[in-house]
Amino acid sequence: MFRLSIAFVVVELCSSVVFAQDPAPSWLAYAATKCPFEHQKITFMSASWTVPPLPPLSDNVYFTPWFGIETSDNLNLLQPVNPWNGSNWQIYPEYYQWVPSNNVQPAVLPATQPGARIRGHVTFNGVDAQSYIVSIADSLGTTLNMTVDVQRGSDGKFKQFTNAYVVFEHHAHCSLFPPSRHLQFDGIHIHCDGHEVTPHWRVAKMEGDICNMTARIVERDAIEFTWST
Repeated sequence: MFRLSIAFVVVELCSSVVFAQDPAPSWLAYAATKCPFEHQKITFMSASWTVPPLPPLSDNVYFTPWFGIETSDNLNLLQPVNPWNGSNWQIYPEYYQWVPSNNVQPAVLPATQPGARIRGHVTFNGVDAQSYIVSIADSLGTTLNMTVDVQRGSDGKFKQFTNAYVVFEHHAHCSLFPPSRHLQFDGIHIHCDGHEVTPHWRVAKMEGDICNMTARIVERDAIEFTWST
């Protein structure tokens, strides 16, 4: 069994004017929700899915399904990801911070196999720790965990992770997407301030309708992506 644990400290947000980055133009389709009240933060999110079949092998191709949580200013993102890199499927936890720019992921990016079940969690460690654990595991025995300290905003206060997303990201030629033309996230659970909430999802897709990539709400705890090949 492969296990990895990473901890790091994120530096303070600078006081310059910044602009929200998400939803990004690279998001082909997504579902979004947030805590029901602005003063609440997401303290837990989890989801499961099955790794799709192998797409055609191709150099310089990268796309990924993922879910994650993001701060209210859309500048800090915690996400368990399952990318296709052109030759194999991978799983790993990732943190992206826009200001100062910082992208953190494990040094070792293990491969997983089509048909493997994936389970991801993002868990708040409490007000004293002010950190999150981002975890992803597959049914083959690989588990990766990363601890991320919550960044302070320009006002000196800890940022609040209030937004939740389920996303299929990055463009490729339609023939290079998985031949299944389908992926479903299920078992989605979201807690705000320690209490489970019923997500009120909204779905959207990239302008231009690339490969007919579509997100659909199946149940309160299930989001389906479909596409054309």
